[in-house]
Order: sequence, then C-alpha cells, then structure tokens
Amino acid sequence: MELSVMRLNQAMSELVNSLSLPVSIAEACVCIAFNYNNMQELMQDFQDECVPKNDDYEYAEWLERFWEYDVQRAISNCLYSFGIQNPQFTTQIINCLYAYFVPNCSYCGYQHSVMNVVRAVAYHDGYTQSQYWVCDSCVAKAHRNMNVGIGFCWCCGDQPHDIRDLNTQNECPIHYGESSYSEEEREDMDSYIEYHTKDN
Repeated sequence: MELSVMRLNQAMSELVNSLSLPVSIAEACVCIAFNYNNMQELMQDFQDECVPKNDDYEYAEWLERFWEYDVQRAISNCLYSFGIQNPQFTTQIINCLYAYFVPNCSYCGYQHSVMNVVRAVAYHDGYTQSQYWVCDSCVAKAHRNMNVGIGFCWCCGDQPHDIRDLNTQNECPIHYGESSYSEEEREDMDSYIEYHTKDN
C-alpha cells in the first residue's frame, strides 16, 4: 500500500478511536483539511499518487494548508453542524493529521507536531529541497551555534541551509563571494534584502 494512503488510514483511525469521532464526521473533517468534496475522491487521489510526497519540494507548502485560518474555521463549522461545540476538537484534528504527514527532522531524527514544526531546508539552487527537513528545535540550536548540521547564509536571513552548502563566510552557493563586496555595495545589498523581506 502506498505510504501516503497508509498514513491517511492511520490518521482516520486515530480520529475515530482517540477522539471518539463518528466515521462520517472524521471523514468530513479530513476532506475539508485536504480540500476535497468527498472521501472517495480523496482516497482515489492518494492511491493514484496525485498528492505531493515528502520528497517533493512543494510538500512543505502542502503541509502548511492545515494551519490556514479558513481550513480551521471550516472544520470548526463542520463540527458545529454535527452538534460538536468543543473548540479543542479542531486543534486536535489538525494536530493528528499533521503528526501523520509531517516528515521526521533530518537532523535530530524526530517526528514533530504543531509545537515543533518541520520545514524544508534550502538547497543550493535557492529553492527548498525535500530530502532535508529541519524542526524548530534544531533551528533554535543552530542559532545558538550548537552543531546540528544546519546554518544560515547572511544573505538569506532565517532560511536554514545544510551546513555543507555554506562556505567559511556563511554564504550559500547563490551568494558565494558577496561578503567581499565593498561597504557601499554591502549597504545596497542589505537595503535590497530588507526591502524584499520586510513583509515576510
């Protein structure tokens, strides 16, 4: 059985058994979380491998969907329509789904939850790559200069990079040599970076 189908089935079982949700309500909430109209279409796409896999670079964005306000509100409304008015249930459902689909951190090896999110590590071509995932705990350790295998390019800000992609000047392959700019060039670069990242 395809890994994602197995995870979907396990997540469904968890919602039914641990949260004591009736199957019909669990299915409705899962469909909302994955943006499907019915469980049959959702299962078919999982079986046909039409959903991202955790070695696809867009997997990180796919996972982030669970935390969108509209998704959480839709699940809350769905539960409310079935007479369930416990606001904790929405969070528990999202946490359950996230736990089954989030990849393990490539650096500490642990699978994480909403409290310790895993995100893709930047790759040498400037995009995020999926072979490496890093959790917030390892990012925090890296900021404290603890050797966890990741680092930060001074040009890229908070985007984690595999330490092997950084040179001795803490530059990723895209920004190799930029620390040798003149003071004026550096100020221009800093202004450019600040302007383009101020809303992120």
